Amino acid sequence: MFLSSSAKPRGYRIFDKLARSLSTRLSAADVQLPRPPERFTLTEKQHENAWNDLVYCISMAPDTTDFHKNFEKIFSKPTAIMKEQLSHTVRTFVDNRPLPTTLDDALRPTRRAIVITEAKAPFKIFNVNEAWEELCGYKYVECYGKTLGSMVKGPDTDTSAATGLISQLLQGNEAGATITNYTKQGRRFRNRVRVGTLKNADGEVTHFVGVLQEVKDGM
Repeated sequence: MFLSSSAKPRGYRIFDKLARSLSTRLSAADVQLPRPPERFTLTEKQHENAWNDLVYCISMAPDTTDFHKNFEKIFSKPTAIMKEQLSHTVRTFVDNRPLPTTLDDALRPTRRAIVITEAKAPFKIFNVNEAWEELCGYKYVECYGKTLGSMVKGPDTDTSAATGLISQLLQGNEAGATITNYTKQGRRFRNRVRVGTLKNADGEVTHFVGVLQEVKDGM
C-alpha cells in the first residue's frame, strides 16, 4: 500500500508511519477507510501520496475542526479531486464509527456532537452534549423539550431526508444522511448525521441518538 521510504522525502515517510499506525488501530476496530475511486485519473504514485496525506490528517485529528485544519495545512490549495476524496473519506469514516447503543453510552463525555431525543413523536430533545452546543450554537437549556426541526431547520433543509432517517429509526435501523442545517446565529452548514436507537437492559428502545459532523462547503 505504501511507497518505499527511499522513494519519498522525509515528510512522506512520517506520513507513512502515522498512516500505518492508524491503519492498525482502525483494523482492530473493524473500520475500513476507502481507497481512491478508479475513475480518478491520478497516477498510482500520486494516489499513494495523496492517500497517505489524507490518512495523516485523520490520524492527527481529534475532531472535525482539527481534521480540516490539518487537511488545509498540508494542501494549501487542494484540487477538486482532493476535495472529492476528502468528502468521500469523511463520510465513510463517520459512517463506520460505532454509534452509542445505550443511554449511558450516549451521555459519556466525547468530542463528537451528540443529540438524544425521545423515541416517540414529536421526538423532543432529551439531551445535547457540549460538542453539539458548539456546533449548533444552542445551549442544552434552550433545546430540552423542543424538536430538532424547530432548532436547526432552515430554508435549504431537506425535510424528506430527515423524514427518511426517522422512518429508519422507527424500524429499529441505523441510518445516515448529509443534511443542510442552520446554527442559532443563522449560519448555514452541511451536516453528516448518523442516527440509531438506544436500548435498555431488556432490549427496549428508550431514545434515539444522532451523531453529527460538519462537512465544510467545497469539501
